[in-house]
Amino acid sequence: MAENKKVYDFNKIQPLVIEKKEYKQWEGDKISIEELENKVVVVVDFEKMPSKSEYKAQTPFYASIQMISADNKKFWTTTSSSVLLETLEASKSQMPYKVMLTKEKSKRGRRYWVFKSVE
Repeated sequence: MAENKKVYDFNKIQPLVIEKKEYKQWEGDKISIEELENKVVVVVDFEKMPSKSEYKAQTPFYASIQMISADNKKFWTTTSSSVLLETLEASKSQMPYKVMLTKEKSKRGRRYWVFKSVE
């Protein structure tokens, strides 16, 4: 029996709607970042991920990363964007859709990044 996998149309997947205010936008080859005050959203297309070296060269941030699965359970954390890419590659089967990365302030005042699925 073949596995029944959901197919996502990347052209129709939209980022979480955020209030329209002034924001800066940076676009890498396949990655876009929108910044709104202290919140940053990164949309990654898993089908067109750049190579690790390309990703590292064009990544303008290094931060603590938390990956949140579709059922909202954290399944990894990293502080290195190169490790992040490797984990994203390994997570394609678990996360076969675009994700969002939001920058939040922790209780200690540090900023951290949280991936959430966008379906």
